[in-house]
Amino acid sequence: MRAFAMSLGIVLHASMAYWVGLLDAEDFWPADDRQSEFLLWVFEFIHTWRMPAFFILAGFFANLVITRHTIQRFTKDRIQRIALPLAIFGPIMAVLLPSIWVFGKEAVWISPLDIGFPEEWLTHLWFLYYLLILYLLLLIGLGIAAHLQLLKSIGRIIAKAFYTPIPVALVIVGSALLLPRWLGGEDKAVWPINWPDMLYSLVYFLYGYGLYAHRGLIDRFRSRSILIILLTVGVVGFFIHISTQDLGNDDPLWLLKLIGYSMATVGFSLGFIGLFERMMPHPSRQIRWLSDASYWIYIMHMPVVSFFTFYLMRFEWSPELKFVLASLTTALLGTVSYRYLVRYTPLGTMLNGRRMKHATV
Repeated sequence: MRAFAMSLGIVLHASMAYWVGLLDAEDFWPADDRQSEFLLWVFEFIHTWRMPAFFILAGFFANLVITRHTIQRFTKDRIQRIALPLAIFGPIMAVLLPSIWVFGKEAVWISPLDIGFPEEWLTHLWFLYYLLILYLLLLIGLGIAAHLQLLKSIGRIIAKAFYTPIPVALVIVGSALLLPRWLGGEDKAVWPINWPDMLYSLVYFLYGYGLYAHRGLIDRFRSRSILIILLTVGVVGFFIHISTQDLGNDDPLWLLKLIGYSMATVGFSLGFIGLFERMMPHPSRQIRWLSDASYWIYIMHMPVVSFFTFYLMRFEWSPELKFVLASLTTALLGTVSYRYLVRYTPLGTMLNGRRMKHATV
């Protein structure tokens, strides 16, 4: 599930050139002459749940590592797998991507050295930066909770409300935090931190952290009846979201838009977790290999998929065809480069947290 969510980054970024023109957002992302409303809805569907689901899983695995090992082991592992990749690849992406953006907008190539280092350099690796902050907040919170029995009691009360087969409380809290997040925007500046956006991610991260202590609930998510309910909530919420797209902040039905979006986020995030558990109940070497590869593919995909998307602008093909070509080419290059340039190297050890031995899959 985590690998699936990370790999969808290719799909999201491959689609953008083919719908930003519909929203008059060409300043944000170079637009192809041919636009596709279908790809806009593909983007919207994935965008509603993908990162919340990722933060749920990140919180879940954080608790798993701390519980099975130690906080020291957890800290060392996250420095290796999160902080170091951000420190290494963040500057690389910040140097490469502005040139590729110019290529997309003006169809000319300008050396990265002539553009300089951008002020907002996190690009698509912002989630690594967010994770580091969330991990720091988690460790601080654990340190405080260890000395305050009252917080433990409050935590148990909150858990009873949140960890239910149909998490209505999570939908409500998610809806409440969407309002300041949308009003303040979703920019990912290093500083000052976009706290409304950060708090939105924090809620799902903490839900995932607590889910590990209530992991028997995942068996409920994968049951046929609850799974159908969760995915139905997601579908209904998504249709509410797209039906209220044009509502302004002063419209009384804007609250319905918030609730619909949150329903889609929670329903799809937890529903897909249950669906993956139901479809893949046993370990698989092939799936594990793809899971290992997904982190590298996500790190390297942005300049690759952007370049191919912008290069294909010169062809009078359908936007859906160009979208598929850019997505598949990027996925292929990411997979091959992981296998032959990353997996059995110190870079692969850093990303995967363990040294890989050569073996056929």
